[in-house]
Amino acid sequence: MKHFIQQLFACLVLGVMFSSTAWAEDKTFDASNLWNYDLTVGQTYNITYTNRTFQAGAIESLCTPFDLSSDQVESIFGSGTIVWIYESQENNNINFKKLDYSTSGLSAGVPYLIQPAKSISNGQLKFDNVTFSYNSATLVSKEYQQSKENDTYYYR
Repeated sequence: MKHFIQQLFACLVLGVMFSSTAWAEDKTFDASNLWNYDLTVGQTYNITYTNRTFQAGAIESLCTPFDLSSDQVESIFGSGTIVWIYESQENNNINFKKLDYSTSGLSAGVPYLIQPAKSISNGQLKFDNVTFSYNSATLVSKEYQQSKENDTYYYR
């Protein structure tokens, strides 16, 4: 019996050590009101957004406070997802270029246009095992800016 308990304990310890989300804290955010992320830089999270849906083939905006690998983009949004990144603004035109995210993924704080290959319904937008790495959002327009108060980031 003692040997069995030791083996069971070893399996539990190894299972926790090698689980991809073992040390990640679960967080849920309402995507319609993201004034305060309540996240700590360097901390790993499993994040779920409510009130945010994506239709397969429809172009949507996306900006996260954490990096996404190309594998994460494809597992969340589907294989064949297309991503564009802001390139420039000329007169009344905003120009985007198609991004090959297969080598670099998506960076934290950068706004993207995304055309997912699969639909994501309310409450199903989940990012597992991501590390909050916000430094500063890419400022596309001075009309919308971020501020930091007492280690809390606000986006306006």
